[in-house]
Amino acid sequence: MSLSEYILALMSIVVGLAMTQLLSGAAGIAQHARPVRTYWIHTAWMVNLFLTLIHFWWWEFGLMRIQIWTFLAYAFVICFAVLLYFLVALLVPQHLDEQADLKEYFYGHRAWFFGTMALIQVVDFGEGPVAGYSMVQLISTSLISGHFANETNHAYLDIFSCKGYDPTVVESFSKEFFGARRSVATATLRY
Repeated sequence: MSLSEYILALMSIVVGLAMTQLLSGAAGIAQHARPVRTYWIHTAWMVNLFLTLIHFWWWEFGLMRIQIWTFLAYAFVICFAVLLYFLVALLVPQHLDEQADLKEYFYGHRAWFFGTMALIQVVDFGEGPVAGYSMVQLISTSLISGHFANETNHAYLDIFSCKGYDPTVVESFSKEFFGARRSVATATLRY
């Protein structure tokens, strides 16, 4: 067994436990003897985490290409998997008998849930030409995501907005803010 396979085995166990807890929680809600008052935001987060876990599990297969692992890279991927598990553990009630109102449960745990989400929003991705920092900023019904590559000193920004805006103003602002010598922009207008 290679070092990559060894590390991915542990990651797969943690992600598998998160997936098991998420699916068991969904089944428990559906099979509960007394009616459980569901909440659409709680359900949406469960679906979101399900898709995130599937995506992360698929993404981790690409880590097989890494020949030399540093402790920092190992710690990052393991911590990321653990944070995903922690999100699921916070979202899925352990004892449905005590908690039959998922809206109340969700809001009762929201500080921990969103605090954990904040920890995984800015992350450092290993080594290589596209390695760097990524971030996501949710803004009501819109979002800004970015990736900043350390080796090439490139910044990649994605701005999604339900409200119209002038892409040339955003490009000009971003170019000035980041001190870029040049920029390339593509806009897909929704309105």
